[in-house]
Amino acid sequence: MIEDSETGVAPRDHAPADRYGESLLYDFAKFLISLSLLVLGAMLTLSQAARDGDLKLFNIILVLGALALAAVTAFMVANALVDARSRSKEPSPRLPTYLKIATALLGIGIGGFLKLWVDTLS
Repeated sequence: MIEDSETGVAPRDHAPADRYGESLLYDFAKFLISLSLLVLGAMLTLSQAARDGDLKLFNIILVLGALALAAVTAFMVANALVDARSRSKEPSPRLPTYLKIATALLGIGIGGFLKLWVDTLS
């Protein structure tokens, strides 16, 4: 039975006020890396269809490239945040823009993956 009182911990209460946004950026970057790697694994399973001649290798390379760039960009953002804080510096204000780029690349990669997957089903 669920109790009426909430026992969760609010992250905002435990993070310094000036670094709460950075914590969110870091967590989002980690999420994008994980998602990119998951879809990259799915694309590698589709590469068998390219070997069989069902899909064009060029299309698979484009999708893999977009996903790999998304993962690398998100990793660079996470690394930049950690590096800036370990040196007691302020992180670059462009990091949210880089995460938007990573998100767009991930969207392109996932969209391409879904198109290729549907093509293999038909």
